[in-house]
Amino acid sequence: MRSRPVTSDPSASAPRRPGAGVFLYDLRALSGEAEGWLGSRPGHPASVRGRLFRDRRGHLGLLPDSTASPVAGRFVELLPTQLPVLDFVLGGPGSGLVRQSVQVVKGLRLVQADAWVLTDTAGWRPAKERG
Repeated sequence: MRSRPVTSDPSASAPRRPGAGVFLYDLRALSGEAEGWLGSRPGHPASVRGRLFRDRRGHLGLLPDSTASPVAGRFVELLPTQLPVLDFVLGGPGSGLVRQSVQVVKGLRLVQADAWVLTDTAGWRPAKERG
């Protein structure tokens, strides 16, 4: 019987949905504890049509809107183990954000990705500038 080669990377055998990823528009929010979870995956430039809002702490929130201007960000492909951590950091208690599927322009293609978006704009003010 032929044995399989052993790999030191446990994620190499983890099931992945090809092209599964997230759209990140508030890269500042990833500093600190979430930044390391993306590892060496800086992603690809991408955009989503919507409006940005800012909370009192300076974090951004996206309200998807197909009639609005594009919001620049990054499309990042994830390993299955990364999503729960980003759910906690970006959409955790009190964040006002939930993970939702959005249509992303990545290069010259439209792709679906998850993004953490606003559930309500109460307590948020329109963002005048990015990041």
